[in-house]
Amino acid sequence: MRRIAGVLCAFVLAGCYSLHPISADVSPEIGSNVALRINDVGRVGLAGQMGSGVEVIEGRLLEHSGGAFMVSVHTVRVSDGGVQVWSNEIVRAEEGFVRSIAERRLSRGRTIAAGALGVGGFAFVASRGLLGFGLGSDDPVPTDTGVVNLRIIWP
Repeated sequence: MRRIAGVLCAFVLAGCYSLHPISADVSPEIGSNVALRINDVGRVGLAGQMGSGVEVIEGRLLEHSGGAFMVSVHTVRVSDGGVQVWSNEIVRAEEGFVRSIAERRLSRGRTIAAGALGVGGFAFVASRGLLGFGLGSDDPVPTDTGVVNLRIIWP
């Protein structure tokens, strides 16, 4: 039961966030999860640290000062459509490398929809007895009773 509840919670939390663009004159809050969309100059400038073709850097903003963003990176999206998972390595991206910034925020609509789907799915599975919660017979007939039922049909 705990595993099912854990899977349900993971399902609900997975659909709860979305990226919201931040205007250029507003600095994102330190500690928030951000997505930095990298421009052509940035792809060249970050190639030594991150490889070529970096499109978007996603992670937690550690610092924004001196004309640069310090980000603890957890995901990098590259130009060929691939996604690389990072282990919170710290990357410094100059402001001149960044085309736009988005902040990852809780999405109330997605949270409600994912929760409703998760609870509905769990209720459906539980009502059909697919979880093995004793909806079947607990007293099976033994197979060694010696009683044989034959039915003969005569024309």
